[in-house]
Order: sequence, then structure tokens, then C-alpha cells
Amino acid sequence: MSFWELTHSLRRTALAARAEAGPANVVFTNCCSSPEDDGTLAALERVITSRGGVFLSVFLECGVQTLRHRVVRPGREEMHKLHTVDGLDGYLASWNFVALDRPHTLRIPTEDRTPEVCAAEIASQLL
Repeated sequence: MSFWELTHSLRRTALAARAEAGPANVVFTNCCSSPEDDGTLAALERVITSRGGVFLSVFLECGVQTLRHRVVRPGREEMHKLHTVDGLDGYLASWNFVALDRPHTLRIPTEDRTPEVCAAEIASQLL
């Protein structure tokens, strides 16, 4: 099993276990490209909706210049995250990052906003 297959399986298992335990809100981050990740997202959505939950998508957006500034921040390399401008440019050229076409998709502009401000907006609108 590949790393990503294992990751997706773990996500589905964790969401299913949470859903079986009763009503609760679960928020997690996910970076996806359409159409490549459509099947993976549909599987996550089925896990949630088959147990009576509502799948709520949040699309965080900002300009490429902001991404270039953020990607080189200290600590990203140690967390095995993308950490170079060249890597970011290649990533953006290879994948199609778009908001999900779902009735409950929330778009959050992150330009010049702290993670705490964005999280508060998500919580106020979805939770």
C-alpha cells in the first residue's frame, strides 16, 4: 500500500469511528486537486453522510505571492512540508486546486489574515 493509500484509508477509518461515536463536528485539513482527488473526497463524504453527518468543505485561498512568502517560513522543512518557492511553483503547475462544488462550501480569503482569524471565521460559520 502506498503512503497516500494508507493516508486516505486512515482518514476514512478515523472519520467513521468518530461518526459511530455520535454527533460531533470534525475539522481536518486536506489539500486536493480536481479531478485527481475527486474519488478520494467522494469516499470521505460518503463516510460522513452515510452516518447522518453533513460534509462541509472549506476552501482557503490567497494569491501566489502570499503562498511564496509562506512556503519558506521556518519549520516547514522539519515538518516535511513543501518549503521552497521552486517546489511550490512546480506543485501549482502540476495540480488544479479549486473549491469543491458542494452546497456547503465556504471560501475563506487568507491574504493578510492570521490562522487564528481564519479559524474563528470557519467556526462561526460552520460549527
